[in-house]
Amino acid sequence: REKTLPCLGPHGFHRLHYYEWGDPANDRVLICVHGLTRNGRDFETLAAHLAGRWRVLCPDFRGRGDSAYAKDPMTYNPLTYARDIEALLAHEGIARFVAVGTSLGGLVTMLLAEEHAHDGGRGQQQLPRVADASRGPDGIVAVAAAHEGHHGDAGLEAGQPEREPREEEGRRGHHP
Repeated sequence: REKTLPCLGPHGFHRLHYYEWGDPANDRVLICVHGLTRNGRDFETLAAHLAGRWRVLCPDFRGRGDSAYAKDPMTYNPLTYARDIEALLAHEGIARFVAVGTSLGGLVTMLLAEEHAHDGGRGQQQLPRVADASRGPDGIVAVAAAHEGHHGDAGLEAGQPEREPREEEGRRGHHP
């Protein structure tokens, strides 16, 4: 299903477009967030694969896909994208979710994870995790967590253990 939502910005409203797969009543919600030059359709295969078990929402960032362009180019930034997704979550009545993102979308999922770091103010910390994309759709279910019943596991699917960083990943950014 294709849907739209009016999002308020500093210069008025703009139209946020998003795709929804699965049962709208399902409380297992996965938000898929695309990279800079991409759009929500990037997750079509993953969403179709998970639609029987998850409600999957894939927004198009402002100015991407079928979302409207922003009136102010300075609003094309990760914080604004995260606010647009917050508006989508509020519009759909979603309090708990799992998020997966690619590239810029990964950064936005980290911002969302920080925003939702404490479960409803009850102090239950939810931490971002890394899932192995080489395992196919089930292996990339979650990067940032907030799904009921996973309590810090970041929503990783049963049977899909969290992977350890590869040696070269552990050295990234390390300067002797």
